[in-house]
Amino acid sequence: MENVKRQIREAFILVGIIEPSIKGLLSKFVYHLKQLIFLIIKLKSKKTPNSNRIGCNIGCQTHN
Repeated sequence: MENVKRQIREAFILVGIIEPSIKGLLSKFVYHLKQLIFLIIKLKSKKTPNSNRIGCNIGCQTHN
């Protein structure tokens, strides 16, 4: 019984080590995905400079 408790404790420690790094990777992925979307929006807005883009506040230098 003591052996099982020790294994469970070790598993939780492992999860405690692995889980934050997964969160970090996920947040980095989401950040880069957002940057990519912003870049695409920026490129699209450059193609149509005369279009009136109201509410474009996604890190777009032209409208901020």
